[in-house]
Amino acid sequence: MILIQNEKLHEVLRSFYTLTGIRIAVFNEWHHEIAAYPQELCAFCQNLRTDPFLDHQCQLSDQKAFHMVKQTRQQYTYRCHAGLYESLYPIIIDNCLVGFLMIGQFIQKNEQTTNAIAAIMAICAEYLCFSKTVSTKHTGVAEKIDQYITHHLNEPMSVQLLADLCGISRTSLHLLFKESFGKSITEYINYKKIEKAKELIHQNISTQEILSQINISDANYFCRLFKKYTGLSLRAYKQNQFENL
Repeated sequence: MILIQNEKLHEVLRSFYTLTGIRIAVFNEWHHEIAAYPQELCAFCQNLRTDPFLDHQCQLSDQKAFHMVKQTRQQYTYRCHAGLYESLYPIIIDNCLVGFLMIGQFIQKNEQTTNAIAAIMAICAEYLCFSKTVSTKHTGVAEKIDQYITHHLNEPMSVQLLADLCGISRTSLHLLFKESFGKSITEYINYKKIEKAKELIHQNISTQEILSQINISDANYFCRLFKKYTGLSLRAYKQNQFENL
């Protein structure tokens, strides 16, 4: 789990915003925003996110970026579905990816300006680690649960099973999920299943095999779940994925 020195981090983020006029945020390893300056999204993005479909598109755009950075461990600057630019940078400590630094949204004036902004962002990310403004803590229970879910998506899971695994009550488990992952237990397991499904789609794995690997027997239910978490039908997502290859 990523730890932060709030006052020091706030000063770094505020300074970046003062210099560039671009929002900057820190995300933990589970893609949850834990600090930002300014706190609010720009008015344009706030307006977009009031529409459920467009909100899903925003989330899908971000998740693709997180996936790309996880795979490459390199900075990734991209154009979101609304035509604005964002950049994502990995926070790596002791060769472990523990979080992300994101800037955006901004309008690309020219490639030179965009590269300069991205370079300043990279310096900020490296400073945060070097100065120990961000650090890591092995939290045991949350990490253990996340690893168990990740490696057992093809098996049945229940609240009681996870609670017994960690030696805590069901009530404590529910509170832990909200605090650590920002989701309910069911939401987080489904989220992990859809993230796994997306990885398998990138590998051109058949839908039947995907269902087997995430322990879902009903294809129609899977399609509904997939659209809920990505904002796209399974067919549309596949078409979009392969068109971008």
